[in-house]
Amino acid sequence: MELSLNKSNVDALYPFYLGLGVEGQVKSFGRSASKTFLNLRYDILVSEIFELITPKSLIEIKDFHKLVGKLISLKSRTTEITFSGEVLWLESSNIFLFAITPLVQNVEVITKHELTYNDFPVYSPVFDFFILIHAETFARKLQAKAIIELEEQNNFAKLNLEIANFCSNCSKAEEAFNFTISAIEKSLKWKGSFSEGVGSSLEAKISMPIIVDGNQRYCLFFTSEEQINTSEALKIFLASLTFTLENLIKRIDQYAAVLEAQMIKVHSSKMSTLGEMAAGIAHELNNPLAIIHGMAWMTKTKIVDGTSKTEMIIENLDKIMRMTERSTKIIKGLRVFSRDAVNDAMEKIELNRVIEDTLELCKSRISSRNIRLDWEVVGEYFSWGKAVQISQVILNLINNASDAIEGSHDPWIKIQIKKDDQMWNISVIDSGEGIPPSVADKMMLPFFTTKGPGKGTGLGLSISHTILQNHHGRFWYDMNKENTCFTLSLPIYLSSSTT
Repeated sequence: MELSLNKSNVDALYPFYLGLGVEGQVKSFGRSASKTFLNLRYDILVSEIFELITPKSLIEIKDFHKLVGKLISLKSRTTEITFSGEVLWLESSNIFLFAITPLVQNVEVITKHELTYNDFPVYSPVFDFFILIHAETFARKLQAKAIIELEEQNNFAKLNLEIANFCSNCSKAEEAFNFTISAIEKSLKWKGSFSEGVGSSLEAKISMPIIVDGNQRYCLFFTSEEQINTSEALKIFLASLTFTLENLIKRIDQYAAVLEAQMIKVHSSKMSTLGEMAAGIAHELNNPLAIIHGMAWMTKTKIVDGTSKTEMIIENLDKIMRMTERSTKIIKGLRVFSRDAVNDAMEKIELNRVIEDTLELCKSRISSRNIRLDWEVVGEYFSWGKAVQISQVILNLINNASDAIEGSHDPWIKIQIKKDDQMWNISVIDSGEGIPPSVADKMMLPFFTTKGPGKGTGLGLSISHTILQNHHGRFWYDMNKENTCFTLSLPIYLSSSTT
């Protein structure tokens, strides 16, 4: 059985271990072994220091390979202490490792051979045996020190847990560092500070470099008017705290990378949508511009030949103003939709206006396909979010519905807003008969699309789902409806809304 343990690991687990060569000579031994095998030295024959008790059938064994993996019991020839353990084989060095622990029956063995709790691994029953029960005399000497150490460890554990809990909800490194310094100053009476990069402080008694991917990103410094006792408990605390803060920085880096990828993906999807709609938007603008040009030419002609009437001029100017306002709405909607709103702040938005502005971008496309649009403004619906991103979700749903039902009998699209508890549910329903389960299961995945080449990126629904998550809402396909229905759910605006 090949092991990957190095000597320090083996020594921590089995401080009484013996490493034997194939000829039975001692090649290595644990830190406590010499206390129980009194004449122990390198290359001494195993027969001089212990005798094998069990397994009985292998008492006289010469081939140690047959002991590998077996539980054994042996006795020291020089101290008469009995040991038990397992034989392991380090194949790379061809050493047989007798991973043994002494079976201590009374306190005399401990005092006679000057064994202490440091000679035993913490998992050993002997550890509790003489610390808590059988080593009363020895325990009295260490009791005060042990209590202080345990109290110190307990206080450090509480402090580390407090800092770790705060860091788990942190999104900025500075917040975590300031809280860490404040907690340590309050608990340990130290003075702390931090700097970016390597940094230095001549007065610092403790420096904590925060290293991520081989680069030192920050450094924390602590000073104290009193001498800082660098106990084992303190070393463990500082190591654990460093691990917590380094993982926080990694998590913040990962979140920033994901956010940047989302921004790129959202903007790419938006530009793709605008590209698909370019012809419809051009037609939508061309119509009012043609009417404006026609009305202006007609009015000018009537004025020049002297046949104009005031009523006719006013009527033509009214048409020109209406067409101008319509063009302005389309251009405004296009400008708002095309800008990158990922970094916009959340604000109070009127969902009716968001839907109206969105429809200005696709009315021509819908009407050119003879699709009936059912949308009626009833009341006011206020939410908290980013209007541009909500518009992107609605426009994507309308375009998908329009593509799906084009050419069908009596096609229609209906938009509804209903209140559900503390949420507004905006549903985009079309005359289609639903989506097959095989498609519904995968349609929220990035880059999945049923459209032909060049007609869709497969990002629309995936991005819509992400946008609604960031708005503390929901986005789903309602398979219980008779017709195809997608719903986005947004929090109802409250005067105290801040998220």
